[in-house]
Parts: sequence; C-alpha cells; structure tokens
Amino acid sequence: MLKSASSIGLLLAAVCFVSPLRGQDAWHDFWNEVHVGWHRNNEWPAPFSMADRQAAMAPFCGMIANGWQRQNLIGENYFDGGSKSLNNAGIERIRVILRQSPVEHRIIYVERDLDDDVTNLRIDAVQQAVAALQPKGPMPEVAVSNMVPEGRSAEMVAAEYKGYTSSAPTPRLTAHSAGGSGGGGGASTSGSSGSAGGGTN
Repeated sequence: MLKSASSIGLLLAAVCFVSPLRGQDAWHDFWNEVHVGWHRNNEWPAPFSMADRQAAMAPFCGMIANGWQRQNLIGENYFDGGSKSLNNAGIERIRVILRQSPVEHRIIYVERDLDDDVTNLRIDAVQQAVAALQPKGPMPEVAVSNMVPEGRSAEMVAAEYKGYTSSAPTPRLTAHSAGGSGGGGGASTSGSSGSAGGGTN
C-alpha cells in the first residue's frame, strides 16, 4: 500500500514539474514564430526572391547539359556499317571534342543502337580512339546516349552535291528575253523614223 502511494506521489510530482516546462516551451515557440513572422513581413519579398530565381534558372541547367550532349554526340554516321569501327569523320570529331570542349563538358556520348552488342562495340571503338588521341592526362568519360543526331552522312551529302553539279543545265539566255528586248528597241526605232519621215513631208 505504501509502495503504491509513493509511486503515485512521484508520478504526480513529475507531471507537475514537466507541465510548466512544456508550457514555457510552447510560450517560447509562439514568440519565436511572432519574431520570425515580423522580420519576414518587413523584409518581403527578400526571403522569397532567391527561391523564385532558382526555380526560374533551374531549367537552364538541363538545357545546357542537353546541348553539350548533342554537341559531343557520336552518331551512327561516324561508324562503318560492317565493322562498327570509327571512320575518318568520327576520329576527327573526337579530336575536336578533346581539343575544343571545356573540361567540365568533355564527355563523349555514343548513340545507343537497338542491339546492345553494337552499342558496346561502338563504345570500345570510341574509347580506343580517345586513348590514341589523348595519351596523357585523365581520360574523358564515354557515355551512352538515347539522343538521335541531326544531319546525314558525309557520303550522302557528297553524292547529292556531285549529282547536282553534274546535272546542272548550261547557262543560256532564252529566246523570249532576247526577242523581247530587241523587239522593244526595234519598235521605238521605227516609230522615231516614221515621225521623222512625217516631219519631212
């Protein structure tokens, strides 16, 4: 009986001691919120403008990353169809990326093929070319990209240009333009001669 009475007394003492502390904490939190709200209202919109600026500038980081990915993309046109090795245009493209791209954007992207084995062969070919073109210093990363490069192969462009130049018509003046200018001159000449003849009569 005495033990139960003493335990109840201790419990009541603990509750009486903790409840003022909780009340003080709540009172302190309330005035802290009032203080923060007062400064926030007086400094508006300063606390929120930086968050708005960061939200407005966030898409530009993704745009810049996608632009460099397209710029450093080694597409299907830079590989030989049968051996999946780099052609001369692909090697020169990698050379330009290694020499002109900034260090933070010096990542070479390889176009993904529907066949994973072809994609792995392309990555191996690009890594071998990078090791040959840049024997010293840290090796740039070679990553796989789902982007599709724009443009066509150089062979197709050269064939179109060659066909256009070989089938171009010879430059000549048409009979209509030559006759029209001559006819106009003849008419004005005959008219002037007729008026001159009329004056002599």
